[in-house]
Amino acid sequence: MLVAVVTMFAFCYLPVHIYTILSLIMTIPQTDVIGAIVLVSHWLPYANSAMNPLIYNFMS
Repeated sequence: MLVAVVTMFAFCYLPVHIYTILSLIMTIPQTDVIGAIVLVSHWLPYANSAMNPLIYNFMS
């Protein structure tokens, strides 16, 4: 169960951290595709919070 929770955490939080680091290092062009990627990457941490009870429920 711990592996599932940690894997889901990494999957959900890694994109937003990668985007933040890349935006600090270089200038990222503001296109529609990049905007959609940023939006999805900011929604993934919320999805992680919603998935945690499901993981705990199904794995116990």
